[in-house]
Amino acid sequence: MLSWNLFTNPLATIAALIAFLGMTMNNPFSVVTAHRRSPLASDRVPAATTSACCRATAPSSTARSCILYMNLFLGGATNIFEMVLKTFALYMMTVIVGVSFPRFRADQSIRFFLKIPAAIGVVAVILTAL
Repeated sequence: MLSWNLFTNPLATIAALIAFLGMTMNNPFSVVTAHRRSPLASDRVPAATTSACCRATAPSSTARSCILYMNLFLGGATNIFEMVLKTFALYMMTVIVGVSFPRFRADQSIRFFLKIPAAIGVVAVILTAL
């Protein structure tokens, strides 16, 4: 258990966890499904109608992301029960964060990702190199 990347490199784990929240496209990073103004009409059009291809693979993409993160940072799984338990915990973490925080605008999420997780990731790489 102590050989998990969660314990050997916690800063990289935190940076990847924040990026993982963005990859799942749940709140507060659900920019793709955010309502936006249509230039042709005065009503609000959900972006999902114009980018259905992006959201069509969202459930399988979230599952793949959970499994990838679990393998990289939580030590993988030795059986199916352990895999389901760890991926479910990761998915529930994204749900809890999504319920707790409001949606960011596109410019807010870009600024957030360029400041917080990028800085944590750079510090993690520097500490690993030392």
